[in-house]
Amino acid sequence: MSAETKSFEEIRKKAVRSLISLTIETEKSDQIGNKLSQYDFVEDVLLLTGNVDMMLKAHFDDYDHMKRFLTIELSDIEGVEDPTSMMIVSSYKERNRFLKADKLENG
Repeated sequence: MSAETKSFEEIRKKAVRSLISLTIETEKSDQIGNKLSQYDFVEDVLLLTGNVDMMLKAHFDDYDHMKRFLTIELSDIEGVEDPTSMMIVSSYKERNRFLKADKLENG
């Protein structure tokens, strides 16, 4: 394993940011949104139109924290169905602030 290659054990100990899309029972959207808003690691809770009912942006302590939330805590919230998570690999702009503008390549 080269110096730049990391094992899964090393990676799973690092902080993880994730976007999580949810299908929910929409008549319970206020209760679900309020419950999810109470988690300190959940940065944003958005009710949407379209194929996804609700979207979360969350910052987890590590991979195992994210896994616990997705597999245990979300399943305990009545009306939450079919969570799909996407780990954020890199951010270029968030909350109207460029984060990696100096590293963007031109066309």
